[in-house]
Amino acid sequence: MRSTFYLIIILSLFSFITYSQTNQVLQDSIDTKLITAKEKKRLLNFDQAIDLYNEVIQLAAINESEISTANALSQIANIYLQTNKNDKAIEMLTRAAQIQRRINDEEGVSSTYNTYGLVYTSQKDYQKALEYFEIAQSKFEELGLSASVAKVIKNKGVLYSEQGNYITANQLMDDAIKLSEKTENDYITASILIEKAKILVKLNNQDRAFDVIDRAFKLAQKNDFQVLAIETKKVLSDVYQTMGNYRRAYDNLKIHNELRDEVYSINKEQLNLEAQARLDADEKNRLIEKMNKESLDKEQQLQRNRITSYLVFALGAILLLFTISLYRNNKNRSKSNALLKKKNVELRKANNAKAQFLSTVTHELRTPLYAVTGLTDILLDKNPTTEQKEHLKSLKFSGDYLLNFINDILHINKIEANKLEVEKTPFNVKKLINSVIIAFNSSEKNNGNDIMFEFDKHSPNMLLGDSVKLSQILFNLVGNAIKFTEKGKIWIRVINMGISNNEVNFKFEIEDTGIGISEEKLDEIFESFSQGSIQINRKYGGTGLGLTIVRNLLDLLGSKIQLKSKEGQGTMFYFDLSFEIAPETIEKVSETPVYKTFDILIGKKILIVEDIKVNQLITQKILDKQKIISDIIDNGTDAVDMVKKGSYDLVLMDIHMPGISGLEATKLIRRFDQDIPIIALTAITIDDKMDDFYQAGFDDILSKPFKPNDLFDKINALIVKKPLKSRL
Repeated sequence: MRSTFYLIIILSLFSFITYSQTNQVLQDSIDTKLITAKEKKRLLNFDQAIDLYNEVIQLAAINESEISTANALSQIANIYLQTNKNDKAIEMLTRAAQIQRRINDEEGVSSTYNTYGLVYTSQKDYQKALEYFEIAQSKFEELGLSASVAKVIKNKGVLYSEQGNYITANQLMDDAIKLSEKTENDYITASILIEKAKILVKLNNQDRAFDVIDRAFKLAQKNDFQVLAIETKKVLSDVYQTMGNYRRAYDNLKIHNELRDEVYSINKEQLNLEAQARLDADEKNRLIEKMNKESLDKEQQLQRNRITSYLVFALGAILLLFTISLYRNNKNRSKSNALLKKKNVELRKANNAKAQFLSTVTHELRTPLYAVTGLTDILLDKNPTTEQKEHLKSLKFSGDYLLNFINDILHINKIEANKLEVEKTPFNVKKLINSVIIAFNSSEKNNGNDIMFEFDKHSPNMLLGDSVKLSQILFNLVGNAIKFTEKGKIWIRVINMGISNNEVNFKFEIEDTGIGISEEKLDEIFESFSQGSIQINRKYGGTGLGLTIVRNLLDLLGSKIQLKSKEGQGTMFYFDLSFEIAPETIEKVSETPVYKTFDILIGKKILIVEDIKVNQLITQKILDKQKIISDIIDNGTDAVDMVKKGSYDLVLMDIHMPGISGLEATKLIRRFDQDIPIIALTAITIDDKMDDFYQAGFDDILSKPFKPNDLFDKINALIVKKPLKSRL
């Protein structure tokens, strides 16, 4: 028994040692190929170098050496950069960076960022290039890699030189030289000296450029840096040319060309010899394989023929059964397809009818709503009695409620019709949530609740994703919590569930201490117009569509809304969303409005084109409050004549009018006046008609009913943006 135990241990040790030795042999082969490939790259044998790096990637996959894979990908990217294949370079760098971040290879990822900077410099995207250089330099400095820091500083100098900022570029080259000389890395020092000489030529300091390029040539010659030595002759030719010594400029250029051709010739000859050797070896191998196969073929032929006969018989039987089954399936499928086509036509008709119905209903509702809300605002400004004010506020609340109800229905319809697309823009998640909290804290409908925000301090702030849809989700969930909570607490939590491949997975929680939800109602609260939601909304207010919108938006974003609730204690809604992490350096500074008041609009002259009398009155009263002069016309034909005769700063154009429509009137105006700003005021749903409006010549669009400040914002922006015609 004991001898068996020892035997197992010995065999295990033998297997482990054999496995370790195999891994080491593979790694030695990988390292040798990396060194050979680097030398090929230095001698400009790019095709051979890429072949070797691809072999490294294959061996590294077998040996599970991710650092070798990333190294090879980075070197291939560098070759693509040198051969102006920037798209392929970025593809290789992206793959390398993913691996390096996964294995925490800080030096490798820093080098990759440096190469990113070189690629974007080549593409003349200098801002992005500089961002990557700054990150690479910072990481190399943290690692104490002075030679690498010097290379990055040199690359920054080249960037500034390409932008024409030669003084800054020259200073950066001096910094890079000092750092490189401390590391005693002659190759990096020589390459920096070459770039500095080019900059000195741009600064017309030829004497200094001559000394610097001479130093570079001596270093290259001393260390047999052939490519750098060739480059020094080209720069030296440029120095002599700017000095007016064309003879020496020509001589150095000739030396440069001869050396370059010599290197390429040597490389080409070496390539041909290696190719011939590989060809001879391949031919011998083919002959040996042919002899071995001939000896086996005769023996195996009889066995294959026997097996083939059996297979043909079996295949015939299978094909017969398959044909019968296929015939039956096709027959059933034809019936199903005919039924599906019929259902599809009926469904399309129903969807079109639904869309047309919603468009008609919203137009017919928005027009009187504009009158209701507008007249209510006018009456509230007339100093009504306390009792009248209460009635007017109730009327305004009813109008706002109905408008929100219409907007919620349209939003749900738009999601269900797949008309929403997921955007991907940079945003600050902390600022977004704080803006939601500020909006509710300043609202009269806060119900006396305390809203608290918890955010993991180790989480990234800057993300790439659809901030608008996230904001809509949070507004609806926080609004729902406030509706069912009075003088309680509401928490918004953002929990970091993990970071992988430059993506962070957040868990969002919105918890309240409100009335809670009974178990029998949990399954139906996300349904539009459910009996339970109707009863609740009659008691607590709201349209009851907010949670439906949340569910549909999260479906669009690839997530799912979940909840925990206990009646009488409160509710918590939660969901997960993943976002790509954006560099902190691209955070956009929020634009502060240039105009905090609308004083610039005082005395401006605006033409109101509107056929409904009460709408004319409301729009004019809104403009009067800002001391804006206005004329009214009730049809499109006269509006065109008024613009021709008058000197207006802007036109407010209704769409549906007797005679020609607002669209046609705007097209006619644009034939003789391309400058006057025109805003469409419309009660129709504009989401599907935006292109029609802008093609007709409108500068902006505003749906009725609207808030006065929204109108003033649009007028203000257009009057500042458009050149104004001086009034006669």
